[in-house]
Amino acid sequence: MKNRMKFIAITSLALVLLAGCSQTTPPSTSADIVLQDGKIYTVNQSAPWAESVAIKDGRIIYVGNDEGMSKFKGDNTRVVSLNGKMVMPGITDTHIHALGTTKPDMCDLDTKPFSLDDMVPLLRNCITQYDIKPGEKLSVLQWSFSVGNQPSAKYPTLRAALDGVSTQHSVILSGDDGHHSAYNSFALSQARDKDGNVNPINKETLKTAYKDYASMISVDAKGEPTGGISETARNLIQSQGMEEFTFADTKSQHLMPRVAKELASVGVTSVFDPFVGESVLGHYDWLEKSGHMTFRARLGLVPDETPWISDPEIPMIPKYVEDFKAKRKRFENSKYVRVDAVKLFADAVLEGNPFTDPPTMPVSAMLNGFLSPQYDFDLEAETLNSLAYIDRNSDVCKSVIQNPEQHSGNAVVEKFRATNGFVPSQCMPYKGILEHQDGYISAFTQQMTDAGFNVHIHAIGDTAVRKAADAFEAAKPSADAQGLSQSIVHMQVIHPDDQKRLGDLGVFASFTFLWNRPEVEYDLMVVPFIDEVETIEDMYSMDNYYIQNVYPAKSLIDHGAIVMGGSDAPVGSRDPLTFASIEQAISRSNGQFILNPDERIDIHQAIAAYTINGAKFFGNEDNLGTIETGKLADLIVLDRNIVELAESGYEAAVEIAHTQVEMTIFDGKIIYEMSGE
Repeated sequence: MKNRMKFIAITSLALVLLAGCSQTTPPSTSADIVLQDGKIYTVNQSAPWAESVAIKDGRIIYVGNDEGMSKFKGDNTRVVSLNGKMVMPGITDTHIHALGTTKPDMCDLDTKPFSLDDMVPLLRNCITQYDIKPGEKLSVLQWSFSVGNQPSAKYPTLRAALDGVSTQHSVILSGDDGHHSAYNSFALSQARDKDGNVNPINKETLKTAYKDYASMISVDAKGEPTGGISETARNLIQSQGMEEFTFADTKSQHLMPRVAKELASVGVTSVFDPFVGESVLGHYDWLEKSGHMTFRARLGLVPDETPWISDPEIPMIPKYVEDFKAKRKRFENSKYVRVDAVKLFADAVLEGNPFTDPPTMPVSAMLNGFLSPQYDFDLEAETLNSLAYIDRNSDVCKSVIQNPEQHSGNAVVEKFRATNGFVPSQCMPYKGILEHQDGYISAFTQQMTDAGFNVHIHAIGDTAVRKAADAFEAAKPSADAQGLSQSIVHMQVIHPDDQKRLGDLGVFASFTFLWNRPEVEYDLMVVPFIDEVETIEDMYSMDNYYIQNVYPAKSLIDHGAIVMGGSDAPVGSRDPLTFASIEQAISRSNGQFILNPDERIDIHQAIAAYTINGAKFFGNEDNLGTIETGKLADLIVLDRNIVELAESGYEAAVEIAHTQVEMTIFDGKIIYEMSGE
């Protein structure tokens, strides 16, 4: 039977966000809503389960058994019989780009993988469907950068494929991770240099005007761009590479009601949105003033302009502080929106590209640097034939490293390749890069903390995590004195020493647990650059540094860090997929491989990551995160008992991923119900 979603808009007469606890309602007072005959998972360790809950004026006035509930029923009480269904606190998503959770009416690949041959006709159709005139831009959302994209004789690179779509339009693929993009030749020709002049991205300008961005731009053996560009290098073509990712240029009245409806339907009642400039801020302002807010929000501010990569950065921080203070002040009387956090990118992304020749190296930094793998794919069979590695200690590579200028130029490179089977650039040692100049991460963290902001750092590689830990340690006295949280997100690889440091510092660590799942196509973009492996199975060996230290959630908990859950939607999916993430937090398995079984957490720790730990991150654990008398009534009803499933073994636990939210209560009001028809 097809499900029909019923969305009920709340009015603006809601309780003040994060208000202090009120007096418990006298037992004789009739409740507004009663949930009875259920499995109420309270996330309160002293009393983890109950049968019923009573709600009045936005707060919980009773948690207990059905017999005790009877005194709270009145003539106007809505009584909901749960028939044994599970209730838990509303979801707090601690890393979500909420505006991107809805699907716009524009060209969209919806994170589905396509070979380059299959992609071309789809994108040509978009030009026709959306009547895009020559000279205009075709923007394509939710491109799956990590799965698919297999080249062919006709389209050996992304650039060639996008040129096959059009040579008269700028064709731009926006990756579903918010960090990768791809461009055709027309778009590359529209790049602008530091002086604002049109200056195409090509082999020559990558050595001159754009040399600081070269590591973020994929090239072939001859040094010509192959279409892939990541991180801030995208700003050479687009003024802000993240604008379309967050739909910042869509009108609020068209966008925000859909965002509110979407979050309510999946049980998200609190969010931390970590990438907020002026345009996104305006959308949140509009939603709250509309009276249709269905969630509480903390916003992480970012500068509205990205400086040129070679410009001095540290002198800009005081300007950012003043701008952020002004934005914070605008929302100081807000009921539901707190503008008290800032976001900093310490590094970029950890994926290389095996399909380019030579393979494009990862961008983010690793303490021990990267290996130089050689992939041999059978593209028709979509299998990996073999993996080999360049020996950088060989006499050939030593010669290249000592005399790189003697190994450049097309003729020299081709002769070198014919003799050695690889190109000279593959000999060069490479450790990746950080997003900022030396000293900036610590200076930014300290100055923002001193200004009263909660600092949230994006760190993926182990170098960036270490830099974040250094910055947090230096700023901790100021943060503790003001009651501020220090938080870090992603942490794909953490050196063991820094796992302990983050725990000792009591850092809030936000994981997208869905990424704990082994994905062979994705892992081929990462593991062979870090550990020397020969087969697919080798990638998941516990002997690998990567596997030992990938997303180490259990270790962080054991060391004292506060682990939280964040979807990073629309990265990978517009749906936050909270319950699929919870399933992966406890299994870390795809049914064939396990991504380090020692880092699995239990169901109680996983639920805490999306409830009470998020409330602590907001500094609001007295009001949210557990189901207790006196707390705000943000609750969800599930169609299955995820605790029982988790405790019944792997085959049962996989069903957690399919959990549906049947009801969402926000501020004591039912804002979403699912019913069959």
